[in-house]
Amino acid sequence: MYKIESIAHKDGTERIDGRYPLRKGCKGDIYHLKAGDCMYFEYVTDNKGNDKTGYLRTSLVEKIEESDDVIVVYTLNSVYKFIRI
Repeated sequence: MYKIESIAHKDGTERIDGRYPLRKGCKGDIYHLKAGDCMYFEYVTDNKGNDKTGYLRTSLVEKIEESDDVIVVYTLNSVYKFIRI
């Protein structure tokens, strides 16, 4: 399971437009993480710990960086940082 740690524009500034602020802190599972395709994140809890259902579908994934407990996903429009929990 992962937590959405941050969502930024490609220039590094935080995404505060639309529903992006509500997504930060949500927990769930990453599905279909492959460069050239959309990534899917299945919600388990919202950013307050309440049960949440549904999926986040990103734009096309350009690059993926993985280290110990962190995955950074670069899409056409955003940069998502996930922390393994």
